Amino acid sequence: MDKSVDTKRLEELVAQIPPGASDKILYAGLAVLARDLNEYLMKDENLSGKATVIEETVKKVQKGEKDLSKPDPGRQFPTYTSDAAILPSDLTKKAADGQLNLIPLFTRDIDHEWFSRPGERFLDELTKALKGTICGPNGPYELSKQEGFNKNLSVAIAGVIVSAIALSSPISYPLAVYCGVLLTRVGLKTYCEP
Repeated sequence: MDKSVDTKRLEELVAQIPPGASDKILYAGLAVLARDLNEYLMKDENLSGKATVIEETVKKVQKGEKDLSKPDPGRQFPTYTSDAAILPSDLTKKAADGQLNLIPLFTRDIDHEWFSRPGERFLDELTKALKGTICGPNGPYELSKQEGFNKNLSVAIAGVIVSAIALSSPISYPLAVYCGVLLTRVGLKTYCEP
C-alpha cells in the first residue's frame, strides 16, 4: 500500500457502514459511487484519463447493462436519468473537499436491482483488473494468510485499491472502502483462488 494512503480515514469510512447493511445495499451504493467518481473524473481535466482502471471498468459495466436495461433505458448504469433526483450526488466532490461521508448511501431509494446489479458487476470487473494487486505477493490476500496478520482486511484491501487506481487524493476512498468491505464479506479466497 502506498504510504500516502490515509488508513485512518479509510478506517473512519469503514466504521460508517452499518453492521447490518445488506450486500444488496452495499452493491447499490457501489454503483452510485462508481457513477459519481466517473462523472467527477470526466469533468476534471487534470484527472480525466489518469484513473483509467475506473473509467474502463465503468465502460465495461455500462456495455453489459445496455441489453439488460432495454425496457427502461433511464435506469441504465451509469447515467440513471430516471433516478437522478433520488441519487446521492457530489459524494466525490465532497470527498475531494475532505468531507468523507457514506451515510447518504444507506437509503431505501437505491435499494433496487438496477443499482445493485451494476454494483456487483463493477466489483467483479474491478477485481479482475486489480487481481494481481489484491491477490498477488504482498497483496492483502497473501498478507491475510500469514500468521499474526491483524489488520482490518477491508482497510487493507481499500488501501491497495486506492494505490492501484492512482488517485492520490481521498476522492477514491469511498469507492475503495465499499470494494474492501464487499470483498471481505464475500471472501477474498473467492476472487483470488481458481
